[in-house]
Amino acid sequence: MAFGDPEIKRLQQEIESMQFKKQSLISTVQGEIQAAKQKISNVMFMIGQDVYASHINGVEIDDKLKAYFKEIETLNSLMAEKEEKITDIAKRYDDELSMLSVHLNSIQPPPPPTNIPVQTAPMHGNAQMAGAGAFCTNCGKPYIPGQNAFCIECGAKI
Repeated sequence: MAFGDPEIKRLQQEIESMQFKKQSLISTVQGEIQAAKQKISNVMFMIGQDVYASHINGVEIDDKLKAYFKEIETLNSLMAEKEEKITDIAKRYDDELSMLSVHLNSIQPPPPPTNIPVQTAPMHGNAQMAGAGAFCTNCGKPYIPGQNAFCIECGAKI
């Protein structure tokens, strides 16, 4: 298949879309976990207020504390389920993304070779002012030999 083939573009877009959906779902569940944690903090604050008030007034506190503790246990169970859901979402999408990437790599042309010799050009104009002594064979950007191993414009090995 040729570079720019519609199937390659479709697969690349599908991969990007799946990665976005995966992150979106994970973020949603993480938000739910944060909400549960905030609720636990609120309940713990209420426990503190009630325990303190009860202590001040000499009132028995066992039943109130049991209700608070039950709510915390319920929220902790909910958070554990949400954490498991995040793991499941990540695994499902990672598996699908892996299969799509393998398929994409099987139809996509290989990257250009990185051992292309550097063509040195005569120094003139802007290249001379910038101190350039050669040009990238991939994108044509001027560079100073020996300064970088890769072109700062396109990343090709120079």
